[in-house]
Amino acid sequence: MVNGDWEQALETVQKVLVKDRQNVEALRIYSFYLLTRENDIDYVLEKLEELMQAMRYNEAKNADLFYNMSRLFARYCGRRDTVLAKTLLMLEEAVTLQPENADYHSEIAHQKCMLGEYATAYTIYQKASSFDETNQTPLYGMIYCKIKQDQLEDAGQQLDFLIEISETPNQKTSDHAYLEAIICWR
Repeated sequence: MVNGDWEQALETVQKVLVKDRQNVEALRIYSFYLLTRENDIDYVLEKLEELMQAMRYNEAKNADLFYNMSRLFARYCGRRDTVLAKTLLMLEEAVTLQPENADYHSEIAHQKCMLGEYATAYTIYQKASSFDETNQTPLYGMIYCKIKQDQLEDAGQQLDFLIEISETPNQKTSDHAYLEAIICWR
């Protein structure tokens, strides 16, 4: 796959799936191929469902696997709501296993933003920030939601506050610079 040889990768995947229909890695590669190279979204959804079943069967207690698979497919799905519905189900599995993981909740909120559900995302980001006060991802996410809801003044104040409480006030993170640019642009 690294060399762009999808034919060889698919051939190998097919061989693995003949021997083991529940092979998580083979299903991941095949689902990713379908999502990025083919245009049959119904088949992609079918394969994502098979992938989820395989993860439940082989790695039922591996919350990070559900989280990482969800992130992978959410980032490459082109904001297709049907695919995001599947990736959110993967995240629900992760949250069930680790209910107070701020990263998992932040990812749910991020995917809700991808769906345009900014009010819901804001609430989820708030919940995520309560689990880990040192994690700035939910804070930046809440500011992003405020911007998308045209609450620019409030977003600007929160962004300024974040730089004040930062350990390195002279250095802005990429998230900070991005949000600052969006506020200026709007």
